[in-house]
Formats: sequence, structure tokens, C-alpha cells
Amino acid sequence: MAADGAVYRGGERGGERGGERAERLAGTGHEAVERLVAGPRAAAAPDPARDAGASDLAGDGSVSDVVRDGGASPAPAGSPDPAGARWSAETDRVLRQAGWRPGRQVPADAWERALHDADEGFVMHDAARRFLAEFGGLTVEVKGPGRTMSRSPFRLDPLVAQWDSEIIDVQSEETGVPLFPLGDTDRGNAYLTMAPDGAVYMGMDYPRKLADTGDRALAKLVEGIA
Repeated sequence: MAADGAVYRGGERGGERGGERAERLAGTGHEAVERLVAGPRAAAAPDPARDAGASDLAGDGSVSDVVRDGGASPAPAGSPDPAGARWSAETDRVLRQAGWRPGRQVPADAWERALHDADEGFVMHDAARRFLAEFGGLTVEVKGPGRTMSRSPFRLDPLVAQWDSEIIDVQSEETGVPLFPLGDTDRGNAYLTMAPDGAVYMGMDYPRKLADTGDRALAKLVEGIA
């Protein structure tokens, strides 16, 4: 296993030993176990999250190739990443395990009413409403080393901030945009919030911009990208 968590088999990584060259098996130990159990056919399946590597990170830390904008349905896990895909095969697999499916729709008005009843300062904007209608209620269990930062489970439930309207107000002042809570991560030590333009912020006292879109934010949280 390499320092980034990638698993190799055969000879030495990047060299020769006994006439056998090392072959990259998977990007994570979990994927390596799955491929070894499934057999040679699974091990040979293309995986864009594994093959893309660090070159997919843009200068600002965002994902440039693996995660793209667009409304196309995600590709099945293990298949090549087609042009216009929303995220990588790894992100697609993890979100599906959490209960997401293409076309998923849940009513967001219940969260909107509950938060507004708790504090009239909570005003759900359209970007948050669209995001929560597709992803609200999911708890994503990821942990361990990621591509550029450690990963932590996150839940997409705006009610985690039900009694913290003052914190969200302060965050909105610091970022200069009206934020609406989406959920939390880092064992509840960081809120996930969204601006009207769809940008996602993460943090508690000093929120930082995580991504320009909800799709990119999910991919970063799942894959551990700062």
C-alpha cells in the first residue's frame, strides 16, 4: 500500500523485482478487497476515481475532471466516467449506499416549516430547496484518509441547526451571503450550509467555501478533497 492509500500487487511500485512490475489494484484498501474477492474481471474494471489521480485537482483544490457540472444521471459504479457525469464512480457508489438514487425527491417543505417555526430568520432559498429535495435525509458514512484530507461522516438534515440560527446568521455575515443549513459533518463540529447561488460552505466559527455547487461539495466530502 502506498502513502495515499492506493494498493499495488506484484513487484515494487514504480520498479522491477524478480522480473515482475508492480500493478495498481485499487485506490483504497476497501476497493482492493472487493476486487480480490470478485476476481480478475472486477479487478480489471475501469475506475475513474482510481485512474484520474491527483491531476484532477484544479489549482483551487476543486475537482476538475472527475467531478463535472451537468444534470446527467451518474454512471454505474466501476464504469468509465462519461462526459457530463456529475461525479466519480466512487462518489456514486457511496451516495447510493446512503440511499440516494437518480430522480430521488423528498418534500423539503417540512424542514422549511420546522426551521421557520424555530426562528423566523431561517428563510430557505431555491438552491437549498432543490438540493434538499434530492439529498435531504441522507447520512453518508465515510471515514479514514481521503485524497487530500481525512474523511468524516456527514448528514444532510437542516434540523441539526434548528436552534443555532444566531450561528448561521454570523456565518452569513462573515461570508457576505445568506446561508441556509444543509446538515453537518466532523461529528457535529462543522455545519454544511448553502448560498443562494448553490455554493456550499463548511465550518462553525469560520466557515470556508467548500465548493461552487452541491454536486462538487458531495464529491469532496465523499472522496476527502480539501
